[in-house]
Amino acid sequence: MLVFEKLEPAVHNRQQFSCGNEELDVFLKKYAAQNQRIDQSTTHVLVNTERREEILGFITLCSSALSIEDLNPSDLGRLPRYPIPAIKIARLAVSSRFQGNKVGSALLGHAVRSALKVREDIGVRALIVDAKKSIMTNVFHTDSVSILSDHTITMQQSIYNNYTVK
Repeated sequence: MLVFEKLEPAVHNRQQFSCGNEELDVFLKKYAAQNQRIDQSTTHVLVNTERREEILGFITLCSSALSIEDLNPSDLGRLPRYPIPAIKIARLAVSSRFQGNKVGSALLGHAVRSALKVREDIGVRALIVDAKKSIMTNVFHTDSVSILSDHTITMQQSIYNNYTVK
């Protein structure tokens, strides 16, 4: 059975993970646990309960804010005129062995569910995804995604109600 777990360096084998992107591999191997220890971000891994040490994919989440200057005027509505609280997907990668098996979609779904949980206790209005536009438009299909630049895509509050993944 596949489950999400918070990264545990003593359990999850980071050194064997390879997604084909050296920057993401290095992040998981060297910095993910360190950032987690200092409460900078949390990294969640998708694993099979029968082989918990093998990481199928990972997603790193952290708090963030969305500047109102980054929003389209039509998106402002009744929003306050100060930064909007958000959760940011800082890193996302799928092991080369499992690419093409919807692991990335599962990781994104986990991020949305995590944002919903946080939203119950504190104010969170957006989920920010730092990624190349071409990558994200191949993953998401929803009217709730606003493309702000080549690197930032924001899923606003309605994402929680009607998000779908291709």
